Amino acid sequence: MYPELTSPFSSSNITRNFSQGNVATLSVQTFSAPTGPANIFKDMCLGGFFLCMAIRSLEWGFSKGSYYTRPLVEVDGIKRWEKVKDIDETHRKQEEEPCNVFKLATWTLLQLFSLRGLQFTYGPGIAANNQSTFGLLWRMFRVNIPLTAALSFLILTRDSSLGTPESALLSLDVPNFPGLKLLSEGLHITCFGIWVACTLDNMYNILTLFVTCIHKMAVLSNCPQALLELCDPKYFPSIFNSPHKSDSIAHFWSKGWHTVPQRMFLTTGGKPMVWIMKRLGASERVQRLAVMFGVFASSAVIHEYVSFSVARRWNPSLELTTWYPASIVYFMLQPFAILVEPFVIPLIPKRIGGGML
Repeated sequence: MYPELTSPFSSSNITRNFSQGNVATLSVQTFSAPTGPANIFKDMCLGGFFLCMAIRSLEWGFSKGSYYTRPLVEVDGIKRWEKVKDIDETHRKQEEEPCNVFKLATWTLLQLFSLRGLQFTYGPGIAANNQSTFGLLWRMFRVNIPLTAALSFLILTRDSSLGTPESALLSLDVPNFPGLKLLSEGLHITCFGIWVACTLDNMYNILTLFVTCIHKMAVLSNCPQALLELCDPKYFPSIFNSPHKSDSIAHFWSKGWHTVPQRMFLTTGGKPMVWIMKRLGASERVQRLAVMFGVFASSAVIHEYVSFSVARRWNPSLELTTWYPASIVYFMLQPFAILVEPFVIPLIPKRIGGGML
């Protein structure tokens, strides 16, 4: 339950704040207001979408080449996207195709809403969505099991007496021992990661179900093939590829975790670093390292901006000295971990998952 919103300029608010000598409180009430979780979620989704569109516009504006589509190929009975071998022939055929207003419109929509670029030659090699509707519902059921367990502990922590993971475990009559704080914090971080992954997976699965319904109705309505391509469920494979099974940090970020904003990070972080390194005369190896750091730097800034905007209310008198950029620190440690792990993983015993890359 959130408090009822009152006007920041009401006489009671102004009189109370000035009588207490609290000018800062007046500024907070003037420029911000309590926001419910529904509004926060809506603002975060809309903000993320428009940020993606803005960065995509920058990419189109600075790009010198053209974009080309690629077909699905069948490998061992599974439809998937692969890197195009005869790229020149593919480009020539698409450039010779006649263009009209309808094709231009559908092409623009396809380019606009292709989050991972799966239909285009720059996209990753990945299997198409081969799940049936029942298979998708079964996946959602399985995803909701760990989601419910993780969310239960997060809510318990929020509602505990001190609002800490340690007090949450103590409320369950867990005995207090020297390592309880470390255990509780580790459990809380794990539950938070599970909650994020399962929530994103559920959101994408719901989107896929919605697209499936639209596609079935479009087929029954005999819509043109170009329109059917825009809502074809096979273009919506699962965004996660078993991240818990990743055997390295590099594999986790490149294959296991979702790659929806990958192109966005490459545009704002990776490509500018390549441009800078080339003009400095850096070697190809240094350029690859710069791309990795640039991509993670872009990810760090965008994630920090989102968390900062959602977790805090806008306030002109915000004390920046008390702000800890946790997302920036976390994401900027990842490239260093990727560089170090080839030397660390072989030292880990094979029985607990180490010994190889």
